[in-house]
Amino acid sequence: MNKYLIKNNIFPLRIFLILIILIITIGCSGSRVNIIAPSVSYPVSLSPAIRDTDGRILMEDKLEKVGSFKYKYTTKHMLWMTIALNKTNHDISGELNRQINAAGGEAVVNFTINGISNDWNYWSSSVIGLFGLVFPGYAKFETEGDIVRRKSLFSEIEGLPLSGQVEIKDDSV
Repeated sequence: MNKYLIKNNIFPLRIFLILIILIITIGCSGSRVNIIAPSVSYPVSLSPAIRDTDGRILMEDKLEKVGSFKYKYTTKHMLWMTIALNKTNHDISGELNRQINAAGGEAVVNFTINGISNDWNYWSSSVIGLFGLVFPGYAKFETEGDIVRRKSLFSEIEGLPLSGQVEIKDDSV
């Protein structure tokens, strides 16, 4: 190695600059989103229970499933998620209202949000990033839940036997 390069600190400076470039470009893939629902007209619960209008907790046995809520969203970012390529606050109120109304439901229970990464994020941040190129990263988000309504009085007594089938015992005799 050239003594001039080492003596004048040019070689360590080049190594340092290369490392800085690698640190900046590697790992800059991925994405995030804030899923919000500020104007949803129906109750949404992460649990299998929901409160009714009186504040009582309705467990699963008092609810009937009338549909499934599903919504998918993809978000894109660049440079460690500092540059958003689409909106980072994603309002799903309209979609919740539309699907619950279409199913004739009164609420959503068992609501989940899943973030799904992908192989592109790993390749773009490690292999392609080594060449000093910057590519966007993305992630898919899936929201799911059960659309439910309160069981009606008819559905609660539906399983009971008809009056002609009831056996009455009289223990007073």
